Amino acid sequence: TQADAAILVIDASPGAFEAGFSENGQTREHVTICRYLGINQIIIAVNKIDSSLFNQKRYEEICSTVKAYLKKISFLEDNMQFVPISATLGYNIINCDLPHEIFNWYTGLCILKALHQLNEPPRLADRPLRLSVSSSFKMKSKTIQIFARVESGTLICPSTLLVLPLNETIQIISVNDKNESRHQSGSQVSLVAKILSDQDIEVSSV
Repeated sequence: TQADAAILVIDASPGAFEAGFSENGQTREHVTICRYLGINQIIIAVNKIDSSLFNQKRYEEICSTVKAYLKKISFLEDNMQFVPISATLGYNIINCDLPHEIFNWYTGLCILKALHQLNEPPRLADRPLRLSVSSSFKMKSKTIQIFARVESGTLICPSTLLVLPLNETIQIISVNDKNESRHQSGSQVSLVAKILSDQDIEVSSV
């Protein structure tokens, strides 16, 4: 994945949360995929809280259920932030100025402030260069485009890289449409490269 964190939007409408978070529900599937992709920080936006008339008990029941599952798939509680919102009414998204008469039970962050509270992961710029490939496709004879994330080190264009487990050397022609550039760890990049063989560079190659 290209992401450092995720926002999980949950429908708090009666019956909708239960359907999405059932054994085969899409909400459970989406959050599991996030974890398998290496994401370890997550904001849970409990949306449509107005559908339950801003009921605190309903919100807390949803938070408890989701938190238990997130812990089960190895999310740390310190890396979860739950935020009740109403996207339709614009409540608790950009600011925390909520109507006291209906939100007197919530004193936490809005979505925007929760995003600002996320921890930036270490960038490892002083480590050897490593890129993780998210996708690739052949452009023309012996030329390939690669979408990747710089996991550590600094990518310099032009340069020559070794792709594993293919064990094939590629020559970087351009990065993000520039012939000369530098990209530090944490960057998402689009590479155009020369490759000698006709083999594909598979997803998750390094």
